[in-house]
Amino acid sequence: MKKPLAPPPGTASGPLHIYRGNDARVGIFIDAENLFISLQQSSPSKARPRKLNYRKILERCLSGRTAYCARFYDITSEYQPGKVAFFTAIEQHFEVLTKPLRTYPDGATKGDWDIGIAVDMIDMATKLDVVVLGSGDGDFIPVVKYLQQKKHCRVEGISFGHSTHPDLLKALDSHIDLAANAAANLYKKW
Repeated sequence: MKKPLAPPPGTASGPLHIYRGNDARVGIFIDAENLFISLQQSSPSKARPRKLNYRKILERCLSGRTAYCARFYDITSEYQPGKVAFFTAIEQHFEVLTKPLRTYPDGATKGDWDIGIAVDMIDMATKLDVVVLGSGDGDFIPVVKYLQQKKHCRVEGISFGHSTHPDLLKALDSHIDLAANAAANLYKKW
């Protein structure tokens, strides 16, 4: 039996977090709405927001490891017909899961995937060594801790640091900040 490799310097790893290096099976779960809203808040101009390059994001999340699953969760709306072309491009790299935006009688709208993402991460955890969460939402903190403590998964995050809940940052084993200069290559060129 192979002895687990030591984690790279600067990453958290306790006895419950088994680090398997490039042999790790990785599950990636991207909350598109969360990242999109954070991207809009971080863009230098509302007229020309930056666009994320999801192929490069997938590569960065994997870092040479094997993808067991790569899922992209988004909300659809009749007011965004251009999303069809967007999803077609994303489907080259991710399994795309969508659900419609709900509109209530008072005109309020709601759409999120938090529970669905959490259930999928827990459901697949026995097949994974590493879970990558693409969200900065603090509602995921209990799920992150559960995956680490009960399912013995390493949990990494990718999100915008400025809009990521501070306690989520503390709970994650590692984090890629999409707003950092080091993440500049994860954007599409204009």
